[in-house]
Amino acid sequence: MDWANIPPLYALKAFESAARHQSFTLAASELFISQSAISKHINTVEVFFGKKLFYRKGPKVFLTKEGEYFANELLCAFETLGKACESIHREGVVLNINSPYTFSVRQFIPVLNKYKGQSGLPIVNIETVSDDFFHSLVNLKGCDAIVKYGDDKFSNEWDCTLLSSECLTALVSPKLLHLFESKNRILIDLIYVKAREVDWIFWCEEACLKNRFKILNKYEFESIDSAINAVLKGLGIAVIDIGMVFDELMEGALLSPFKCAFPSGKGYYFLKGDNHSNDISSLLECVRLELSGRGAGFCFNDKCTMNNYNCRMVTAGSIVGNMIK
Repeated sequence: MDWANIPPLYALKAFESAARHQSFTLAASELFISQSAISKHINTVEVFFGKKLFYRKGPKVFLTKEGEYFANELLCAFETLGKACESIHREGVVLNINSPYTFSVRQFIPVLNKYKGQSGLPIVNIETVSDDFFHSLVNLKGCDAIVKYGDDKFSNEWDCTLLSSECLTALVSPKLLHLFESKNRILIDLIYVKAREVDWIFWCEEACLKNRFKILNKYEFESIDSAINAVLKGLGIAVIDIGMVFDELMEGALLSPFKCAFPSGKGYYFLKGDNHSNDISSLLECVRLELSGRGAGFCFNDKCTMNNYNCRMVTAGSIVGNMIK
């Protein structure tokens, strides 16, 4: 790196703050300096590169095209710098983990919170990514491990550990339970996650209920979490991994009308390299222990009397009772 090509750090921070706030006044307040100092620092950066990064329109300031690009790059750079400094300030080992959004908020982070501050366990930083259902791996640069959805067919260079097996079941809100009280064909809207509509087909075939439904409308969502929220609002039926909705099932906020669930053969895997091996191993034991009672470990009552349908659960686990009274 040629430091001669980089403006002073204080000037870059002033520009980044002003760009983020779209205001010299707010940037000055954030950095505890005067507004004129912000203007001076930004001028330093503009003179350094020989480019205008801001332009004025009345009392307001706006980024130029070059300024907008540079601001986005600087924001990422300062976030990385902040994480590095935070790791130095904090005591103990810090693990940076990349994980799918829905798995993080519904399974991973709640488990980590239970063990927060426990002696012998590392501090964990989670960076969420979109719910990606393909096998492509993110770059491990900058993180110590990743959680990835898929089967176990990952590259041999990664140490791969299964955290949670996916077990799919059809779910509705109690608001829609009346639709299942008749022996007639069920007219209902389908909620599904982008690139995962096949889950509905899979579940219907496994449950031998392919001809039991007539789908009226289809609603596609970007994430599993947003699809679950749509089901909670009574917008339709969806096929979801039990592990993602364990709490809602236990509380009765969501129901599985036919009480049958099937393993998809996929799940959420923890992939890591060789760094922090001992610290990650202790963390994995805690996570796997907590998640073992969810997902494929969950079991419906074998006896389902709704409309004389023979409902079944093909995964192992203890009976937790009827979800529909």
